[in-house]
Amino acid sequence: MANGTNGDPPLPALASNGIKLLSEAVIPGGSLLLEKHIGSGVGAAAVGILGGAVMSAVFGPLGYLLTRVGASAVSYSAAVAPPPPPPTSPATNHLIAENTSAIKEFTKQNEVLQHVLEHVLAEMKSPPHKRGAA
Repeated sequence: MANGTNGDPPLPALASNGIKLLSEAVIPGGSLLLEKHIGSGVGAAAVGILGGAVMSAVFGPLGYLLTRVGASAVSYSAAVAPPPPPPTSPATNHLIAENTSAIKEFTKQNEVLQHVLEHVLAEMKSPPHKRGAA
């Protein structure tokens, strides 16, 4: 099957996500570091390694494993998430308000024209001797 025909991401995005996932196996926060989110990547690495060491002292190997996998999962999900939409500016809000008022005005004019058209059609359907007698 060709790439992208069944809703799957294209091959470069799939390969990129695979490389990010492999980087998490090497160091927690690796995928964020690959995305050039240095602060978040270093923070995830610190939680995964140092937090894992603390948790292994308290809960044993299971504590280390859960902390390490948890830090990697959070890091990977943050790295592959789409960027947030840009915030709207006052200029954008002004344009939206103008367009909304124009649409409302158009709708009002359309309703008036619809009423006039219905009236004209009703007049045309009435017998000739009753036209204009209303």
